[in-house]
Formats: sequence, C-alpha cells, structure tokens
Amino acid sequence: MNKKVKALAAVMLIAAAILFAGCTPEESNDANNNWMNNGGGNQTTTAVPKVKTSDIFDITDTHAYGRGEVVSEGESSVIERGLCWSTSIKPTLNDSHAQDTMGQEVFTCMLDDLLPATTYYVRAYAVNNEGVGYGGQVSFTTLDTPEPPAEASLIGVWGVEQIDYYCTDYYGNPIANTLQTYYYPIGDPDNGIEMVFREDLTGEAIDHSLDSLRVTTFIYSYDEYDSILYLTVQTPSYHAYQMSVPVLSDDSFVYVNEYVDNYVEKAYMKRLSYFPDKSRSTQTVNSNKPFAKGPLFKINQ
Repeated sequence: MNKKVKALAAVMLIAAAILFAGCTPEESNDANNNWMNNGGGNQTTTAVPKVKTSDIFDITDTHAYGRGEVVSEGESSVIERGLCWSTSIKPTLNDSHAQDTMGQEVFTCMLDDLLPATTYYVRAYAVNNEGVGYGGQVSFTTLDTPEPPAEASLIGVWGVEQIDYYCTDYYGNPIANTLQTYYYPIGDPDNGIEMVFREDLTGEAIDHSLDSLRVTTFIYSYDEYDSILYLTVQTPSYHAYQMSVPVLSDDSFVYVNEYVDNYVEKAYMKRLSYFPDKSRSTQTVNSNKPFAKGPLFKINQ
C-alpha cells in the first residue's frame, strides 16, 4: 500500500471515529416492539434494560391498563419498572407514569387521571444503575364520557317475572341446593303478580297466582343514593322490609330482600305501565321457563 492510500485510510478512520463519538444512540426498536434508551453519556444501548411494551386494554373514559415486559436487565439489576404516558409522543419518566410494585418481568399498571376522548402514547420503562430503558411506543384513545342514565322511577305498575328464594353462606354467596325459583307470566290477569307504586308513596301487590285474589297494601320510600327500598306492608299483616335495589331502569326492576338466618328473596320485574292509575299494558309475556306458583314477600317464620 503506498503512502497516499495509507494516509487516505487513516483520515477515513479518524473521521469515522469522530462521527461515531459525536452520536449518542438514544433509541432503537425492532419488530417485536422493543425499544431501548440509554439516557445519553458514554453508556451503550446494552447497558440499560431492554423493555417491551404491550397493548393497552380495559380502556374507559378516565383510566386504562397496560402491560410491559423486561426482556433483559442490562449490565445491572432492574430497580424499577412501569409505564409512562403522555398526550405527546415518546413519553418519559418526566411525564405521567406508574411504577410496578410486584417486581416481575411481565407487569401490569393502571393509567389513571386520563381525559375522555383523548389520544395517549405509552411506553414501558425499566431502570437499572446504568440508566433507563424504554419500550416501544403504543397509543390508544380514551372513551367519551358516558351520558348519565335517564332518571328511572319506581312509580308505575310492574309485573313480577321471577322470584328466587335461597340461603347464603358466610360470605353472602347463594347456596345452590337451597334455591327455589318461581316464574310468572308477566301481565297475566289470571296468574301474574303486579306491584303498584304511586306518587303519594303508597302501593299494593296484586297477586293472581293463588286460588283467590290477594291484595297486599304497603307504604314505601326509596333512597336513590344508597339504592335502598323501605317498604312497610300494612295488610294482610304488618311487616317492615329494607330491600336493596341492584337494578332500576325504565323497564327493569330488581329487589333483594334479606330475612333472618341468611334467607334471601330476590324478585325480577318488568314495567307494565308508567301510570299506576291509568290503563296499563294488557299484553301477557309468557316466560319460556316452567310456570310455578309461589308467594310474594315470603316470611321466614
């Protein structure tokens, strides 16, 4: 090799060294959505943890969940891992972030305090003594804030569709072999049961399922905040009940009445009319379940 070629080669090597030294490899990602960031300085991309970001799931208007995975710890043990997010691309620990407390390679974190109908960018991260490694970026959009449900009211006529009677265990779970279920054809004037709630807080249960018509009168109040129905039966005998109402919509009503000794009555109703003192729907809705006669407001004597 002559002197000119040697000199040219030396110049090229020096230039390459200068160019390489002036570049700080901050980020890289691959087809598996792995992304690493060494935080600058004289570190290399293998010194910090290698992290993978997974898709976001269980998205609502204000929060979501995401997963990450530490693929490799780098040159020292991982001391922190989690997810960071922002409305701008490439979020870092300077943005909102959640730390995993389980210390496992695959981890899950909740992203909270989100804005509705907003696009967010997420990266998993892991920290060791060498710096921070970031996973690849994923994005998602939160849901719109749901519209408040239409105000539902007890006032009107309800047809009893089904009543379950059962005992519960220590934790309040139904005991299967104690379950007794009674079905009724909704709106049937000969076999159905109706419950009427009036604006003056009086009502009645009209039971056609027995051999003779039975009318039970009551007074009631409803606590919308705690979903509790207070009902005092006046006839044929006096009893006071405090019922939980897990479902109350324009056309569906469920109450749960708990008696002594962990005995429960759970009734399912469908609306027949919004007006207790006007004509109601006369359409009979026959259940596809076998018809069974049974009492309403069963008392555990």
